[in-house]
Amino acid sequence: MLVTRLSVRNFRSYEGLEVDLGAGLTVAWGRNGVGKTNLLEALYFACTGRSCRTS
Repeated sequence: MLVTRLSVRNFRSYEGLEVDLGAGLTVAWGRNGVGKTNLLEALYFACTGRSCRTS
């Protein structure tokens, strides 16, 4: 599977976000507390239908 676009609505710190992901490696970087982990958790939730914070 290749994810080319991620749309996030009302998930953790994101009210709305759309990210185009290019082919190859995509890097999320930024200061602490800006939502990098939330973005990865949104992708995980979209792929699995469950939170990575629960067992």
